[in-house]
Amino acid sequence: MSKSESRALHEELMSCKLRTAETDTTNKQLRLRVMELETSGQITANQVGSSCVVNAVLFMFLLFGAVGTAYQQSHSFRLSC
Repeated sequence: MSKSESRALHEELMSCKLRTAETDTTNKQLRLRVMELETSGQITANQVGSSCVVNAVLFMFLLFGAVGTAYQQSHSFRLSC
């Protein structure tokens, strides 16, 4: 093998190593982004879940408040708290 062939192979090897390093860096960045999106999705899911609980409680207050008001009106007396 001549010096020029050896040099060409060495340059190709270095080029492959550089592309490998760049690919590894890109993969790490993408994995980090996926983790960020998963975390963001989990936070959003928790917020939606909390909102659903709050809405259910408010609905129950409104429902029982309306039932209580109707009961009070039909029986002509007030409930004390």
